[in-house]
Amino acid sequence: MTILGIDYGEKRIGISISDPKNVISLPQEPIISKGIKKDSFTISKLIKDKNIELVVLGLPLTLDGSYGFQAKFTENFEKELKKQTLKPIIKFDERLTTKQAKNESKNSKKANSKIDSIAASIMLQAYLDSNRMRNQKDD
Repeated sequence: MTILGIDYGEKRIGISISDPKNVISLPQEPIISKGIKKDSFTISKLIKDKNIELVVLGLPLTLDGSYGFQAKFTENFEKELKKQTLKPIIKFDERLTTKQAKNESKNSKKANSKIDSIAASIMLQAYLDSNRMRNQKDD
């Protein structure tokens, strides 16, 4: 199963895709945002083209865990995306992933252009790791 990680933003959409065994998250080229409706169409096409079976959408909660403007904005995107695809969408806490991505790519100008996808990759990797740990406990 291949999983798509999304860090949805007003300017750019960070994209990461898991390997088929769900061990590692691989950042992809970010997508320039063109509005929620167009973005949902673009992402649904990506889901079809890459045979994605599950979408993990980063939920940008505030530091205290509450819903701010960005979380509500992301949920509006989720509603539009659900109109475009029948694939399951899981929201996953993405607090501080952009800050972590910036710290990891401080010295690389090339990486700076992909901050959003690196953040999506960090978020998706956290999801993959938490699922793996949950599955190990069930064994």
